[in-house]
Amino acid sequence: MTHLNTHTLAVDGELTVYRVHALKDEWLAALATHAVLAIDLVDVSEVDGAGLQLLLSARHEARLRGGSLCIAGHSAVTREAVELAGLCMELGTDNAPAAENAS
Repeated sequence: MTHLNTHTLAVDGELTVYRVHALKDEWLAALATHAVLAIDLVDVSEVDGAGLQLLLSARHEARLRGGSLCIAGHSAVTREAVELAGLCMELGTDNAPAAENAS
């Protein structure tokens, strides 16, 4: 990694199967140069299982590279999806921050 600073990427609109491929490419490119990636979900209006999987996959990839991924903020939609999927420990919500070492 060339930079250890946190790089924040904002997602607006959908975090769904229709956008995950493009978002994955963007996030992997950011992880190539930044050890810490913060994903801002405040403006996400829709999320599905593919979107949640992308978040988990990107978090895993960041850890494999010796970095980390955190959620900088949730929209009501993403917060509800994370809670319903039982992923509060992995992806954090206002009720449970993401655990750095959760598997």
